[in-house]
Amino acid sequence: MFGGNSRQESVFNAISASDADLVVIHDGARPMIKEEYIENSLIALDTFPGTSVAVKSKDTIKITDSDGVVVQSTPRENTWIIQTPQCFDRKLLVDCHIKQGMSSSITDDCMVLENFGYKIKLILSDYTNIKITTKEDMNIIKELLS
Repeated sequence: MFGGNSRQESVFNAISASDADLVVIHDGARPMIKEEYIENSLIALDTFPGTSVAVKSKDTIKITDSDGVVVQSTPRENTWIIQTPQCFDRKLLVDCHIKQGMSSSITDDCMVLENFGYKIKLILSDYTNIKITTKEDMNIIKELLS
């Protein structure tokens, strides 16, 4: 099994090589995940075909056009910041990936199921489950671990 040219392609390659009933997809760049969030995500798969851990947005999120002009403000009480892990019925996720095809607009696996009308359950996480993408993120992780 090999990675791909995109996150979507890498995940598809991995889940296609598996024969498990369920898959848990997690960013290696999120080292602070807590076991309880994984467990809660897997429990929710009894009712939903997909789950993702997430936190409520503390900020107001604006949607803009390509020129950076605001076209919509989202209601903060319904706005979440998606994290990983994301958990799925593997066969359904593979089927949806095949139907979807590779798309540069896919930024997480929940979107693949959402595009076919499946409901995704969000599992409340916490703000320490950050993704290390910048030097500042690394400094935050070091502080959390000290």
